[in-house]
Amino acid sequence: MEVVDHEDRPLLIMDARSAEAQKLPQRRITAALFDHAGRIRLSRRALGETGGHVWDFSAQGAVLAGEAREDAAARLLEEQLGLSGLQPVPRAELPPQVTGGAQWVSLFVAGRRGAHLERIQGAGMFLDKDERTGLAEHFPELLSPGLLYCIKSGLL
Repeated sequence: MEVVDHEDRPLLIMDARSAEAQKLPQRRITAALFDHAGRIRLSRRALGETGGHVWDFSAQGAVLAGEAREDAAARLLEEQLGLSGLQPVPRAELPPQVTGGAQWVSLFVAGRRGAHLERIQGAGMFLDKDERTGLAEHFPELLSPGLLYCIKSGLL
């Protein structure tokens, strides 16, 4: 993966484990999958060693060295949800304070009309706008900080 400076300029290439262990800044993608009705699919993610879980974006991960952000978003949706042929669209750059520090996180949205998105691999659920707004308002602790920020700021 590419390690970047605090202005998103590439500095060096190193393996992902080493970069993450040293908390070096890197480019990351988070992707929100929408169905034909405008509902977003949330994925259930572990909180780490605590054993708890939160609801988070449909797919997320690192941009590989030399990979375009759009290609990374499509790759992650395929790897994590089993959906190929999607063309994710950039929506926003997320601020470091909601994404775990000095990461460069790009938010993408994607969807597929007429597809049976209920059969996606992995634990998840689809929520409409009212449901995700209510969840953010009444149960914010159940959402990842990045997802909570995007819902409250109107990005999703």
